[in-house]
Amino acid sequence: MSNSKKPAFPLLYDGEKAESFCNEGLTKREYIATNILQGLAANYLRETLTGWDSDTFVKEAIVLTDKLLIELDKEANSCL
Repeated sequence: MSNSKKPAFPLLYDGEKAESFCNEGLTKREYIATNILQGLAANYLRETLTGWDSDTFVKEAIVLTDKLLIELDKEANSCL
C-alpha cells in the first residue's frame, strides 16, 4: 500500500469488552490535501490576484499534496 493510501489517524481496537472495530478515517493524501486547501482558501488575496476559482484551488491542493508525498516517500526510502 502506498504511503498516500495509508490512514492518517488509524484507530484499531480489539478489546475484551467491546467488539473489534477498525476506523481508518482519512487517508494521508486526503488529510494533507484538506490542510493545503485550507491554507490556500485562507489567503483570500490569492484569488483576487490570480483570478483562481474554487476548482483551481482544489486542483492546486491536490498537485501540492502529491508532490509532498513523492518527496516524503523518497526520504523514507533513503533511510533503508
